[in-house]
Amino acid sequence: MVNVWRDNGILYLGVDQPITQVTEKYLQGPRFWINAMNTDMQDWIVTQPSKLYPNYFWFPTDTENTPVTASNGKIITPGTVAINNSSVIFLPEIQDRGMYSTVHLRCFGVCSNYLSFIKRMRNEGEWY
Repeated sequence: MVNVWRDNGILYLGVDQPITQVTEKYLQGPRFWINAMNTDMQDWIVTQPSKLYPNYFWFPTDTENTPVTASNGKIITPGTVAINNSSVIFLPEIQDRGMYSTVHLRCFGVCSNYLSFIKRMRNEGEWY
């Protein structure tokens, strides 16, 4: 998941403000879930072909605490509670330092800084 800003036709990555400039080509493809951070980015990305940017979304408020539907129909869900099998959970580590809640979670995907840790817990049953 990346936070993307658009300013004067240039794309930037950054959490709270546009910092790192990137090209349009860099963000293309299914590897990124693009969080459109400003209205310029939101207006621009909806005009792009869906095969170039298949996974984008934005939150209606700055708090990012409500589920939203991404461009591909998946539900971006904060925390550790999956809405259904099409949920993409992000940042489960905020509320669950041990991340035990992700072991038996039924969802489409998990966005986290600890993916290898979660994968090992799910596949091996080891609590590291």
